[in-house]
Amino acid sequence: MNFKHALLGSLTLTLLFTGCNEEDDKKTDTKPVLQTEAPKTDAPKVDTQEEQRAASILSTQTRTSHYLVDNNENALYTFDKDTLDASNCDEACQAIWPKFTTATSDDNIATLTADPNQAGFIKHPLYTFASDTSGATNGDWIKDVWHVIYPQSAFTDNTNVKRSTGTKKQTFLTAKDGKALYTFDKDEADISNCVDACITTWPAYWANLADFTVPNGMDKTLFATIERSDGTKQTTYNHKPLYYFAPDTDSTPKGDWVKGIWHLVELKPQDNAVTPSDVVVETPKETQSITFGASGTADYTFNATSDESIASVGSNDPEIKLTVGTRYSVTFPSGHPLAFRAGSTTLLDKNGAGSFASDSDVNLVATSSNLEFTLTQTLADQLNNYVCQFHGSMEGVISTK
Repeated sequence: MNFKHALLGSLTLTLLFTGCNEEDDKKTDTKPVLQTEAPKTDAPKVDTQEEQRAASILSTQTRTSHYLVDNNENALYTFDKDTLDASNCDEACQAIWPKFTTATSDDNIATLTADPNQAGFIKHPLYTFASDTSGATNGDWIKDVWHVIYPQSAFTDNTNVKRSTGTKKQTFLTAKDGKALYTFDKDEADISNCVDACITTWPAYWANLADFTVPNGMDKTLFATIERSDGTKQTTYNHKPLYYFAPDTDSTPKGDWVKGIWHLVELKPQDNAVTPSDVVVETPKETQSITFGASGTADYTFNATSDESIASVGSNDPEIKLTVGTRYSVTFPSGHPLAFRAGSTTLLDKNGAGSFASDSDVNLVATSSNLEFTLTQTLADQLNNYVCQFHGSMEGVISTK
């Protein structure tokens, strides 16, 4: 899951925004969007039993926020598999997620050290999404690793990067008193690297998992307990240690994107639609399988299927016949990635991209050698061919009914 981040509010009358502390500054050379001089506080007190029970009840908060766009209102994205200052999106990936190349006079939008042809937000590489149009955010949460960016209030719009005109709903995890929880990019799996002065500004979150309550839709088994280097306990989510932010004195989070390495625990949007009782819901049809092979780089071979009406087994680049309402599992050689298209426009592909990739009714599940999806009427109205993304001669016609 994508996790987003946090900032430090000041207890001084003058808000001098500096990161979380001197110790933290030694761990990163990233420049914060906002800098906050951390207040000097005593070590975190031990919660009472009553407070621990409250901490064990997790909830969520949703706020409406603007997100980063270019000057044409195209959303900008980050990729969870990247590292600070370096992109891990290869050439095939960049065909779907073009690099954002325009740095600005704002130091927070600067070219990457590893690639002067790509700009980053506080050293997080930036991308656009090929299937977006102006004002759209179709790439958000694709494969749970692509995310729009909700900048802090101190971010200043400039010529090339600004806040969006429109807004999105951002949902994040909270604990007691509605206070937000955060993750730290410099942690390792099940290991906290926030120590000494850092832990004063970013107190560790811990709850007794025996009394643990999580919001609907969250997997309770993804939470665990670790022992910190000082012998105290800390709760993790999906192997990421969780923290509070000391300046969060109320339910308004101030720590997201501090230094580019602290993030809110953002949750994937859930469908809130309720099916009326008088609507008949059809039982899903059995998933039909299709297996393609390859004849060199010239043709796909139709090797197997669970429904012989789709195409003739043994044929090369055959016309395949698909039925609306059916779910299909299409397997192909990983060196010959298959894409479903409308003309030359990609609708679905192995990168989890295409104009129907985020359609919840299509429900695409993509890997390097398989596409699983439901053929909706809307998708069927456009779908008319398949092709290998590496070898254009490997292609065929699709008809739907």
